[in-house]
Amino acid sequence: MFEAVIADPLSAAIVREMTSKLAAGRGSLAGDMNSATRRVFASPGLFLPHLHAETGGGVNDLAAAGVTSWTLAVFGADFAALSGEIAKLARLPLASAPGFRGVFVEGPFISVAGAEDFDIRALEAFLDGTALPIAALAFAPERIDPASLLPLLDEKDVCGVVAHTKADLDTCKVAFDSGASGLSLPFVATPTLHHRSPGPLGAAAEASARCEVPVGMPGFTAQMGAFVASVFKERAEAIYHPLSHPGPIPAGALPADFARRAARAMGLGAAEFLSLYIGGTSARDSFVLFDEELNVLATVICGKTAFEG
Repeated sequence: MFEAVIADPLSAAIVREMTSKLAAGRGSLAGDMNSATRRVFASPGLFLPHLHAETGGGVNDLAAAGVTSWTLAVFGADFAALSGEIAKLARLPLASAPGFRGVFVEGPFISVAGAEDFDIRALEAFLDGTALPIAALAFAPERIDPASLLPLLDEKDVCGVVAHTKADLDTCKVAFDSGASGLSLPFVATPTLHHRSPGPLGAAAEASARCEVPVGMPGFTAQMGAFVASVFKERAEAIYHPLSHPGPIPAGALPADFARRAARAMGLGAAEFLSLYIGGTSARDSFVLFDEELNVLATVICGKTAFEG
């Protein structure tokens, strides 16, 4: 039985066309599509808003894991280093493939040693001069005045994300009230949640911001993932982050069973997990077919088949 998770008419039409072709084919995939005992879910696919290239692999690796859109992350404490890292990213196939949505910048206004002071002219020059478009910039609200930072980011169509912070609830509330749209690496790179001091998580929840679930990150437990999923619901975003900053992230492709790992980390079943990603991709003609165990059967990115299991 085929069960569509998405409802958009154009996407549904493309999904029907693709599934008809798959069902008419030969092999195990066609068997899955025609089986009366197994459900097949159609999803817009996973959006990874914070993907380090070392763990991404290539487009085929992302497609095999059910990812249809992504940003590539860089980490650094000054604009020169960040620009250099972005120039390296620009040479990767992932940075020019359909589904790429820009760069996720971690720094320079974060609570790590050596992070440089705020200079709005230097920031504007950085945003205008990088080799790839910037999708999001992570910052610690105790390091910079959000009221000065976020209007410029909004002007440049860049999302502001609270991250790598030691700030309390009130400081973070100012950031979200000023336009910050998400919280990165909760619990492990921010103060933990306490009933007397809700911190960044409390501020993000109150502001209806997005919140990452860093799958594979040391110190991030299943209980933390289930908490984020239950509180933030469709605003919870699974990312793959197998190591803590600062330090190198080990090379290796995104695991093909990432969707299953992420659902387990969030305490969700297949249908619940996939429903979080409705509208997660900017391309209306991108989607993924999953079976009931969240194995990827096929991935279409921007109208082209990128993976077929």
